[in-house]
Amino acid sequence: MKKVTGSRSLLVAATLSTVISAATAQEVAPQQSMSEPQTAAQWAVFLNKLSEIAKSSPEMVAQSSLVEAERELYYAEKGDIGLNLSISHTRFSDSAGSELESGASALEAYSDARVSLDLMRLLARRGSAVDGAEARVKSAEYELEIKANQATVNFMEDAVTAWTSRYRREALSNALAGVENAKRKLKLSESAAMPEITKATPVKVAEAIILHSEVKNKLDAISRLIPNIPSPPGDFSVLPLAPPSAGDIDKLANQDLQAQMLRSESLAYGEEAQSLRGNGMALTVFGGYVEQERSTSGLNSDAASTDSGPQYGVQLNIPLGSRQYHQRRAAEYQSHAASLAANAAIRNSQRALVKLRDQWAASVARLNQSQEFMRQQATLLSQLKRRAKSPGSGRAPEPWEVDMQETVFWNAVADVWEKRGQWIQNALAWGLLDPEFLRNYGREADAESSYTLCAPYGACDDIAGL
Repeated sequence: MKKVTGSRSLLVAATLSTVISAATAQEVAPQQSMSEPQTAAQWAVFLNKLSEIAKSSPEMVAQSSLVEAERELYYAEKGDIGLNLSISHTRFSDSAGSELESGASALEAYSDARVSLDLMRLLARRGSAVDGAEARVKSAEYELEIKANQATVNFMEDAVTAWTSRYRREALSNALAGVENAKRKLKLSESAAMPEITKATPVKVAEAIILHSEVKNKLDAISRLIPNIPSPPGDFSVLPLAPPSAGDIDKLANQDLQAQMLRSESLAYGEEAQSLRGNGMALTVFGGYVEQERSTSGLNSDAASTDSGPQYGVQLNIPLGSRQYHQRRAAEYQSHAASLAANAAIRNSQRALVKLRDQWAASVARLNQSQEFMRQQATLLSQLKRRAKSPGSGRAPEPWEVDMQETVFWNAVADVWEKRGQWIQNALAWGLLDPEFLRNYGREADAESSYTLCAPYGACDDIAGL
C-alpha cells in the first residue's frame, strides 16, 4: 500500500507527454460557415473525445493495469474465507516411524487428510481485509481519473492553441505585409528629402522598424507543430463568458478527486488496522481422517495392522512478539494522515478553483479590451482610407500612414485571438471538471460572430473598410 506523502491540488497531477506530430506549415483559412447550429454540449463532446484519447495513451494504459492489479487483490481477499485442505502421507524406512518395547508395534506409514478453518480470520478479520482491498481499488481508480484529467487538459490546451494560432498567423501575416509596405514607402519618402511634406521623419522610420520587429517576432513565435488530436468545434459564441460562482466552486471542491482518493486510502488503512486485531492470534478448528500402518516385532515380524479413523480438534496459536501490534498502530496513523490530507486537498482544490475562476474573469476582461481596441483601430483605418480617397481636401494621409495603421489593426486582430484562446482554455478547463456547467450556462449560438477572422464583428471589411 502507498504511503501518504501529502495532498495535491485538483489541477496538479503527474505531467504526461502530449502526442504531437510535425505538420507542414500551411496557412489554414478560417471557416466561414457551419452546416448546423452548435451548442455548448458539443464542446463537452469534444472534451470527451480528448479524454478517450488520453486514456488510450501508454501512460494511462499502464495506470489502468495498476487498477486491475488492485482489483485482483480485492478478488483474492473476497474469495478467501480461511478454509484450508491439507493431505499428507509419510512412509518410514525400516519401520523407523516409532518403536517401543520389544514386541510392540512400529509405525511404517502415516496418512492424514484435514480440513481446517481459521475462525479468528473468518469472524474478526476477513470483513476488514475485504473492505480495505475494495477501498484500494477505489483509490487507484481515482488516481487514474486524476492523471487522465490532467492529460486531457494538456490535449485541450494544445488543440485550442493550434486552432487560434491559425487565425493569429493569418492576421500577423497581413500585419507584416502592411509594415513592410510602410517601410518601403517611408524609404522612398525619406529619399525625396522633403520630410516637411511627406512627414517621413526619422522618428516615423524608427516606429516602423520597431513595429516590424514586433510583428515578425510574434509570427515566428507561433509553433509550426500541429497536435495530432481533434480540432475544437469552432463556434466559441456558445461558451459561457461569466465565470463560475462561489457556490459552483464549493460544490466542485467537495467533489475533488484528490480528496476522494485520499479518503479511500484512509479507509483502506483503517480497515487494514482492523484486520490486524488480535495481534496475530489464530484460532483454528479442524476435522479429517487419519490412517496408520504398523508392523509388530517379535516372532510374527511379518504381521501388520492398520489403524484409521476420524480426527477433529481446536488449535490456538499465540505469537510471542509484538510485530502485528505495531503494524496495526502504523496503519492507524496512516489512516489518520490520509484523512487529514483529504481535508487539505479540499482546501487546495478551493484555492485552485478560485485561481481558475479569477483567470477566467481576467481573460474575459482582457478579451473585451482587445476587441474594443481592435474596433477602434478598425475605425481609424476606415477613416484614413476615406481621407486617402479625397486628396483634394488637404487632409489626405501619406500612403505609408495607411499601411502603418493597417499593421496596427491586424496586430490587434491577432491579439484578440490570443486573448480569446486564453478565455476558451479557462472555460474548457472548468468544463472538464464540471461538464454540466457548459450545458447549463452555454449561450445562444451566433455563428456570424465566430467564423470570421475579425470576430465578433463579422467580416473584417465590415469594420475596417478593407
